Formats: sequence, C-alpha cells, structure tokens
Amino acid sequence: LNWFWKEWFFTTWKLDQAVTGVRYIANDPSHGALITIENKGKMILPVIAQVVESGGKSGTVQLPVEIWHRSGDWTFVYPSTTTIDRVVLDPEKVLPDMNRANNEWDRDK
Repeated sequence: LNWFWKEWFFTTWKLDQAVTGVRYIANDPSHGALITIENKGKMILPVIAQVVESGGKSGTVQLPVEIWHRSGDWTFVYPSTTTIDRVVLDPEKVLPDMNRANNEWDRDK
C-alpha cells in the first residue's frame, strides 16, 4: 500500500481517470471489446468500470492500481456479446476524481 500512503499524505496530486475509446475485436461486438482508459492526473488509484451493452446487459470490471505503473493509459478486454452503449468509470462516485466529465463514454456521443 505504499502508493496509497505516498499519494494521500505526502503529495498534492490529483486523480483524473478517463475513458478514451471503445473498439471491437475484429470489428465485431460479439468477439469482445477493447476499452481504453487513461490516467490524466498524477494520483493512481484502482479502476472500477461499469459497461452497459445494448439490450440492458451490464457488467463491472475492477482493475488494480498496478496497471498505472507501466504507463498512463491501459486497454483491457471486455467480453461483450452485443454493442456497448456506455462505459462509466467510478459509477458509484466513491473516488476523488477531479473531472467526472471524462469518466463516461457513450456510443451516441
């Protein structure tokens, strides 16, 4: 938990996680989706992502803080079966994200 103590007590860094893109494996939603997120701030925290597919099916993905140790962006595979309508980071709003406007990706926007 070194990352926790360092960032909360010894820095003034801010958290800003963002969804930057969604694309489908082989351009087919039934083969899964590649969802790209970015950490725009310096603070690193785990990621909670809610994915809503067309038809109402949804799932939650939890990614550990260690994903940010390599770089400021991360792409993960989501096992979609239909088109993704929305991806929301921190859907319960429990993290201190400084810009919630970039926490959501909407297919229609």
